[in-house]
Amino acid sequence: VDSSDVSRMSEAKEVLYDIIQYSDMCGVPVVVVANKQDLSGALSTAEVADKLSLHEMQGRKWYVQGACAITGDGIYEAMQEMAKLVNEFKQTIDIPK
Repeated sequence: VDSSDVSRMSEAKEVLYDIIQYSDMCGVPVVVVANKQDLSGALSTAEVADKLSLHEMQGRKWYVQGACAITGDGIYEAMQEMAKLVNEFKQTIDIPK
């Protein structure tokens, strides 16, 4: 999400919740990359979590990583956290063989 554009956070929230409503997405972890952290006035990761109502999500893990796509800051960390959460999630589900 563009953490410097507060006016579009409600749209981002709506899209996120539209995606996670599907039964195939049950329990799938969510990693939000809060981009443009280099800009003054950008929301903090905690503020992004609040605007997206992530604390209200039931039955899934989530994480918000601050980032700057121009410099690459935070991108590796976001991918690392995503890999960790996906591995944890895979251990909780029965994957058909």
